Amino acid sequence: MLQMSYPGANDQVLAEALRELPANTILVLEDVDVVFASARTDDDGEGKASGVTLSGILNALDGVGSGSTGRVTVMTANR
Repeated sequence: MLQMSYPGANDQVLAEALRELPANTILVLEDVDVVFASARTDDDGEGKASGVTLSGILNALDGVGSGSTGRVTVMTANR
């Protein structure tokens, strides 16, 4: 499981994780709207922005070399 809102997550980490998925899998990306929030508060009370971008998600899902053969992708959002 990869949390895209994790401070160490970025477009490259996401792309690598998706490339490692086996063929014929179901990928669920929940609450993708939260990833793009302008600022979140961490434990120290400081705002943090995600390193994952919409462009990064789209490239990881359908980019060159994504290896998405046989993958079903479901994305949810609250807004």
